[in-house]
Amino acid sequence: MKISAKIPFFIVGGAFVAVVVASLIAITQSRSALIEEAGNRLSALVRNQAGGFENYLHSIENDLRAVGTNASTEQAISDFKAAWADLGDNPTEQLQKLYITDNSFPTGEKDKLYDAGDGSAYSSTHATYHPWFHDFLNRNGYYDIFLFDMDGNLLYTVFKELDYATLFGTETAGQWAATDLGNAFRAARDSAPETISFFDFEPYQPSYGAPASFISTPVTDAEGEKVGVLVFQMPVDKLNEVMQSAEGLSENGYMAVIGEDGLFRTDAKADDDVNDILSRAADFEFLDRALAGESGFVRILIDDKPFEVGYTGLLFEGTPYALVAVEDEEIILEPVNALSQQIIVLSIVALAVIGIVGFLLGRGITNPLTKLSNTMGRIGQGELEAEVPSTTRSDEIGDMAKALVGLRDANRRARDMEEQ
Repeated sequence: MKISAKIPFFIVGGAFVAVVVASLIAITQSRSALIEEAGNRLSALVRNQAGGFENYLHSIENDLRAVGTNASTEQAISDFKAAWADLGDNPTEQLQKLYITDNSFPTGEKDKLYDAGDGSAYSSTHATYHPWFHDFLNRNGYYDIFLFDMDGNLLYTVFKELDYATLFGTETAGQWAATDLGNAFRAARDSAPETISFFDFEPYQPSYGAPASFISTPVTDAEGEKVGVLVFQMPVDKLNEVMQSAEGLSENGYMAVIGEDGLFRTDAKADDDVNDILSRAADFEFLDRALAGESGFVRILIDDKPFEVGYTGLLFEGTPYALVAVEDEEIILEPVNALSQQIIVLSIVALAVIGIVGFLLGRGITNPLTKLSNTMGRIGQGELEAEVPSTTRSDEIGDMAKALVGLRDANRRARDMEEQ
């Protein structure tokens, strides 16, 4: 290979190796930095959100205790119980006819009927207390509110679903007695005043199979005697809202609460039509650690696609939950991918410039050498009058030219002496 080719080749080749190595180091370090930053951010985010979610759960407990110890609630149970007794032998059939079957409001809006207008003591009592419970439910986002007497008669509900006015005293007392609503009633009935009993999400048939969770407490009179039970059906929309309110997640990121069975307890996304509660499973290897209360950050594969996950745990009324913040790794690494494209473009431009510089530098070295070589050939053939180029240069080529001038002049003198 001629020097004119060697110089550009080694210049461009060396530059290429340097650019590739530097680019790989920059991209690798950037990826590592972004992943580490995402891990720290997701871990902090999920811990912070866990605190907010736990505070909200405690606010539900506070609501339950406040309503359960309110004298108006005790009076409402007493009045509903007296009105229930006036209905005769089949109160369930009568009340479901008045407030469900003959209710002109559509399914899902039966709560809008305040007074059935039949003139009964029950309807009068309902018209008295329903506005307050209805307003309380709407302001706080609860799915439903239930009042029981100590025998397990469901005296009142806000939304009047299929469980309304049925019996829950034992697991076999009524059609829905074996459900978690029945369990919530019996747990509160058998517990000390102000005790809270919580039952995790399960499909609830009176709510048309929708996931339902219940929290209950006894209602006592002024002497501390239990007169009934107050139950809240947990506010699904509010729970979702709390988890989906997290700021700092990427576009496709989400946060969710997961139960011991690995099923979601909140909806991961607010902008889709799929309800993830009890329908979406999370087979995460770190789930046991999160349920045990540990916090951390892991990289997982979902359908062979990498995701970064921050996790932590919380305990509510003896029930452990895992909270996760999940982000698509591809989204996290978008800045690195953009940087990689920029590096590729800049590298191509840099190599092109270096190639041109190498070519010009090679020509700047080899052209004078070629001229000197040609001149040496002419002098060697006896053209002692040939003009030697590059004698004014101060580099090695100039030294070669000066040496060639000395050789030419020496040959001239020798020729002149020979001729003499």
